[in-house]
Amino acid sequence: MYGSYRSRRVGLAAATLSLAALLVALSWSQFRGEDGEDRHIALNAARSIATRIDGQFGSIEKLLDELSGAVSTDPNAMDANDALLRRAKSEQSRAIANIFLLTLDGRNIGNAEGQHAGASDRTYFQRALASGSLIAGEPIRSRSNLGWVIPVARPVKSRSGEMRGVLVVAIYLEDFRKVVGPNEIPTDWVVRVFTENANEVTTVSNASVVTGGDSHRTGNVARQLRLKEGSEVVNIDGNTSRIVAFSRAQRVPWMVSVGLPPEAGPVRIAKGL
Repeated sequence: MYGSYRSRRVGLAAATLSLAALLVALSWSQFRGEDGEDRHIALNAARSIATRIDGQFGSIEKLLDELSGAVSTDPNAMDANDALLRRAKSEQSRAIANIFLLTLDGRNIGNAEGQHAGASDRTYFQRALASGSLIAGEPIRSRSNLGWVIPVARPVKSRSGEMRGVLVVAIYLEDFRKVVGPNEIPTDWVVRVFTENANEVTTVSNASVVTGGDSHRTGNVARQLRLKEGSEVVNIDGNTSRIVAFSRAQRVPWMVSVGLPPEAGPVRIAKGL
């Protein structure tokens, strides 16, 4: 009933590009240059983090591809699916919260961890069915009491291309933050990640002083998503601004924005790079 598969270990701390190496090479923290130089520094950092995100979702997609040929979409095969998915999860990093299989009506017929919770009402499940492709959902609270997770879903299809179910890998939200590299971000930088619907996935900052509700402001996300990549000067509170660069990931259309430390004084006119 099951084909063979080679479980691919997914480690969310791995990075395609080293943000730390980029920042050390630029030595930006000691010397603030002209706006153009600062914009390029921020844009390179945004591109680096977006590339990391692509790499991580690429690894998860390969794991889903391998497992989709091994699971059974027969509802009577739940026990065998459970055993298979538990074994696959045991070979992954601790960042993987769960791996589970859903029928086309959202019933859980295979679970690596916790209860067999359905997902017919979950947006990520509905989007996976509608698109027929890989979907990275927004952070949700796990129904298997695993805390906040990001579901990554992929349809399971027959050899003829008929959709038979949806396979999901849930990653811990806190571990996803490691892709951003929180320990690599210089003081007073802010990095934010948004979905294609302009909803926030996570914000990472080593701010030395919190100046209020707008302290993490990085601009108009909907506009940045339309532009896909660029830089601008963003007004934070009327008398403070920061240079912000943004870049969109490719494998999933999420946006990374990187804001440099705020600067006091008259707010400058924003100009895209």
